[in-house]
Amino acid sequence: MAKMSSALSISAIISMFAILGTLEVVAQAQTRVGAVQSSQEIAGKVRLLDESGRKLTLDDGRVLILPSDLPIDRSRLRPGAVVKASYDEMAGEKIVIGLDVEGTPSR
Repeated sequence: MAKMSSALSISAIISMFAILGTLEVVAQAQTRVGAVQSSQEIAGKVRLLDESGRKLTLDDGRVLILPSDLPIDRSRLRPGAVVKASYDEMAGEKIVIGLDVEGTPSR
């Protein structure tokens, strides 16, 4: 009887850790999802594209982050170029998901 009780206790502990692990994964996923706001749009004129080609500053001071896999000819992002961007806001940064430069779409 003691062996059976001990086996049940071990089984209960293992089950508890499995449940807690699942709850942790769900909580982390909800946190990540909650950090991303729905897609938004922005338009303006280019002030500056940094040397890395990843940070685009508009003439009003707003900064857009260009992912390295965004299919856009960065040489067209010169000061004064008119752009319209779709972006997701993550951790306070505007991450571009689509960009039009003077009427040429990139998505």
